[in-house]
Amino acid sequence: MTTDSTAAEEPAGGSEPAADAATECDYSRQIAKYQRRMRLCFYFTGGLGGIALYGAGDVAAGVFNDRPFYRAVFFSLALGAGGLLGLAYGGFEWASTRLERLVEDGVVKKTDPYDRKKYPPPRVRDWIYRGGTVLTVAAGGWLLFAVWCAA
Repeated sequence: MTTDSTAAEEPAGGSEPAADAATECDYSRQIAKYQRRMRLCFYFTGGLGGIALYGAGDVAAGVFNDRPFYRAVFFSLALGAGGLLGLAYGGFEWASTRLERLVEDGVVKKTDPYDRKKYPPPRVRDWIYRGGTVLTVAAGGWLLFAVWCAA
């Protein structure tokens, strides 16, 4: 009875359907993923620009003038975030362009399963993107801290 119950509980094929669902991705979906990341880089950079305008303007001018260290930290965070987001954007742009060229040249079809080994995703750029978003939030947090110090 135990052999019948274990056979009934285990789905046919073991854990293969879950593995296929996790790795199944076609070229059109991968291109869309890279383009979405490019837009997110652009949005974060726009937000960073707004934060930098507030920081350079009258919001924290008093404390930034009184404490140059606060100003240096803020602009270091802002410039670092902008640089990282720019690098990430370029990496995702290139990855998207590379896959689009493969589709246009007829090497692969958009509906073909994405081959991660032959065309690896830009993992370093993904970490650079994450670092840029963290530095953007840190710049905003530092600006808020500086504003509270000025109050």
